[in-house]
Formats: sequence, C-alpha cells, structure tokens
Amino acid sequence: ELLGNSMVFTAAIASVILSRAGKLKPGSAGWGLTQSLAITGLMAWAVRNLTMLESHMMSVMRVRELTDLDSNDADMSKVAMPKELKGVGEALKVSFPSSKTLPVA
Repeated sequence: ELLGNSMVFTAAIASVILSRAGKLKPGSAGWGLTQSLAITGLMAWAVRNLTMLESHMMSVMRVRELTDLDSNDADMSKVAMPKELKGVGEALKVSFPSSKTLPVA
C-alpha cells in the first residue's frame, strides 16, 4: 500500500510541476495519474494472489505429510488422547477408524 501510494503521490507532484513549467499537457498529466492508480491496483492483486498461493502450497504440504505416514508401523495402543480432548468422542457418540483395515475404536 505504502509503495503504491507513494507512486501516486510522486506522479501527482511531477504532473503539477511539469504542467506549470509547460512541459506536460494536462491530458498527459491525467493519463499519467490514471496509470499510476492502475499500477497500485495491480500491485494489490499480485499481493493477494501470492498470499493465496502460499496458503494453497501450505495445504499441499500438509496433505503430503499426512499421506506419507505409514499407518502399519504405528502402534496405536501407545497413543493417548490429549487431556483437553478427553470425552469429546463420547459426548458426540462418534468414533473414527484410523485405517480401513483397523477396527473402529
């Protein structure tokens, strides 16, 4: 935002100075300001798309980590439910199998 606003401010100051000196026509000054405003919109669009890309790539990394787990080597009898989650499954009367081959707990 700051970079875009400073570009528009610089273009506006340059337009005023050059127009008063007679080196720039008013139509050209308006066109320059319009283009500087369009560039700030493009910069905001680029930042939004880059943050969305980062979010999607983090999701891909999480899915990849989960699919790389080997469930056959894990000893599920040693896994304990965290204290803050005790009773959640019983309250909802829900159970989730960890694999298609393992029985529902």
